Amino acid sequence: MYMFEKFPDVMTVNDMCKALHIGRSTAYSLLDSKKVRSFRVGKSIKIPKKCIEEYIESAVGGMRNDG
Repeated sequence: MYMFEKFPDVMTVNDMCKALHIGRSTAYSLLDSKKVRSFRVGKSIKIPKKCIEEYIESAVGGMRNDG
């Protein structure tokens, strides 16, 4: 997705918040619920950009099926 071009391939929670225009609590909720996949490096949470793109695609797909 071109909308995330300016972000690194592996994002931090802060990057994810900026990319999705969401707050930190919403970001952690998405990560805790496994709606957005992530991994840890030490104490840091890392989110592959691909996982955020997959989340958006699944959310949009769910919206299309509801209508």
